[in-house]
Amino acid sequence: AFDAQMDLAVFKTEQSYDKMRFRDVAKFGFYEFLGFRDTYRDACVKENIPLNYNLVRKFLRNLAIIMSPVISHFAEHIWTEVLGEEGFVCHAAWPEVTQPDFGFVRSVEFLHSVVRLVRVKTQDEKKKRAKKGNTDEIEHVVLKISTEVPAYHRAILRFLASKCEDGEIPEDIMSQCKDFAMTDEECKGPNMKFALKKAAMAISQAKEVGPDVAFELTVPYDQVETLESQRAFATEAMQVKSFRIELEPADEGTATPGFPTVLFE
Repeated sequence: AFDAQMDLAVFKTEQSYDKMRFRDVAKFGFYEFLGFRDTYRDACVKENIPLNYNLVRKFLRNLAIIMSPVISHFAEHIWTEVLGEEGFVCHAAWPEVTQPDFGFVRSVEFLHSVVRLVRVKTQDEKKKRAKKGNTDEIEHVVLKISTEVPAYHRAILRFLASKCEDGEIPEDIMSQCKDFAMTDEECKGPNMKFALKKAAMAISQAKEVGPDVAFELTVPYDQVETLESQRAFATEAMQVKSFRIELEPADEGTATPGFPTVLFE
């Protein structure tokens, strides 16, 4: 998974350089790149296995190369002092990567995002219960999974995607959403408040994961299979004894593809 994530980060960083979007260069080539490393390291610690030398070296080498135009001194330090490479990193060839498996990488990110979500929600639930004098440990979790979105949600997401085609989120996007929801057949009337609530949530998610992911109508992986195939790891990482998965219809609840709802038993 770490290898595929690195290839995807290199791919996205190259695209960002080509478009001269240097903020995205930092996002994909540095912050997300380091995030993938942290996820890999944490997984190895939990599984009690050593870090793979070749993967770690590939990580350092690629990081130095793809970030050298932006943080040249740091990149040169890694290249010569840490890796022991000869010459200058600015003369090194761009990393050759295989075509990224977007679905696989996204499924890994989904797994770890669910783990983080459960841990955050668990801490919040513990605080609520403690105020009522309940200090029992939370041992069992229910994950509500949805594979599709309701009609009004599809309409508002398509509208948002059309307004953020260049990757930028307009400052007045919520105002535009309100104008759209007032006239759209799926959003207007009783569904309007729900559509605008979904729009606000999607915009917030877009600032973290990007418009392409936040505004998509489906996900390129099987959410249930991803969680079931890594049940032992996920259970331990969530710090619970067990979790149960329930499929939630599009018109019920708050779960959306890639963003499950967490409940406690």
